[in-house]
Amino acid sequence: MNTKPRGTVCMCAYMHAKYIRQALDALAAQTYTHFKIVACDDGSTDGTYEILKEYEAGKLAGKLTVITHPGHVNRGIYHTYNACLDHMDTEFFTAHASDDFWDPDALEYWVKFMDERPDIDFIYGQCKLVGADGVSLHQFLGACDIGN
Repeated sequence: MNTKPRGTVCMCAYMHAKYIRQALDALAAQTYTHFKIVACDDGSTDGTYEILKEYEAGKLAGKLTVITHPGHVNRGIYHTYNACLDHMDTEFFTAHASDDFWDPDALEYWVKFMDERPDIDFIYGQCKLVGADGVSLHQFLGACDIGN
């Protein structure tokens, strides 16, 4: 049996100490488990990096790799995603913001969809935007074809 993960979750993290535990717990609860996580902290000063390191050594040990920029400086989203992608060696990848929370079957659904449709190169999922006060702002159902 091949033990190499099929997918990489690329998590860019910046100043999300308030949300990142919930985001990481949702990744730990995924029903599809054949994936790894590369999280790049973009110079957070609010404890985000320390929480990532805690999960790397604990709840997500062996699945989560935490990186940061040299000198732990803020370089912006472009450099942060590129740092994550530099550590990707899997068949699939998905982007994950450090304040996103996924349903437990999100990865299972996406991988199954990709397996059933090898002609598809890119998918995205539904999302619900929630304000800092927890009130739902908008729900995007992801029901459109962006073409070839």
